[in-house]
Amino acid sequence: MWQCEGSKCPGPNGFNFNFIRKSWVYIKDEFVKAMALFHETGFIPKWCNASFIALVPKIKDPSKLEQY
Repeated sequence: MWQCEGSKCPGPNGFNFNFIRKSWVYIKDEFVKAMALFHETGFIPKWCNASFIALVPKIKDPSKLEQY
């Protein structure tokens, strides 16, 4: 995370790496708890690995996939 470009978003929530770095003091404890739980159980909740794809149209009123 510390080496990633700051304006990139790691997920669909819209929080970029700059935001995460600046708020690390506040979220660090919860993050560490989540990682510890994973190491204890070996389980990652399904929502942690979810991803979304947003199609952005290249033209007005696209009708074909390649127009996105």
